[in-house]
Amino acid sequence: MDDRKRELKGSESRDAFKHWHKTGHRSFYGCDMDFVLVEKCPPGIAAVVDYKKPGDRITFSEVIAYNALLDAGTPVYIIESGNLQRFTVYEYMGGDPKPEPPLAELRTVLLNGTEADYWQWENALRMRYRNAAK
Repeated sequence: MDDRKRELKGSESRDAFKHWHKTGHRSFYGCDMDFVLVEKCPPGIAAVVDYKKPGDRITFSEVIAYNALLDAGTPVYIIESGNLQRFTVYEYMGGDPKPEPPLAELRTVLLNGTEADYWQWENALRMRYRNAAK
């Protein structure tokens, strides 16, 4: 991997596009996924993670997207952290986008973990993907 890509923190052009899309056609909904955990061998998607700060809500469009990912066999996790030093990880189990606020069933898999706890969890997740793909 190009080491310069590891240094990237975000994209002003991506954020500009998302903002442009949100202010465009009012009935064209969308959402972004924060990070896709990709495996090289075997090639595929181990999971999708979405980052939330404490108190952030899951939107109806996220519930629709998360449900579609689950239907396709891709697990979805919500990573909650306020400071990137302590992490709570939830597995998204399913949801209903219709009520306001939408309903999302979450299962806690890591509660207030350290950075080392987070990496241990992600490694185990990737190992499960690799073993299941054999």
